[in-house]
Amino acid sequence: HIKTENSEVRLIKLADQIFHTKMAGTSHRSFDAKTCLEYIEGARLIANNCKRISPKLDQLYDEYYESSKKQLLSEIAAV
Repeated sequence: HIKTENSEVRLIKLADQIFHTKMAGTSHRSFDAKTCLEYIEGARLIANNCKRISPKLDQLYDEYYESSKKQLLSEIAAV
């Protein structure tokens, strides 16, 4: 569905995914690491459909995704 939206809507959606993906990898979250990991994997599907409009936002999303994923996997492994 998001693929068919205009560029402005896709930019807003990508920014939303950036924020939530970043927060998922911090201690300022409401859910456990496993739930957050599942969330960022779903968010990645959405973000990938919103990319190629802003290279800077694409890069920022990728950085936060990798960072959050690494943090969450580390937390899960420690349990």
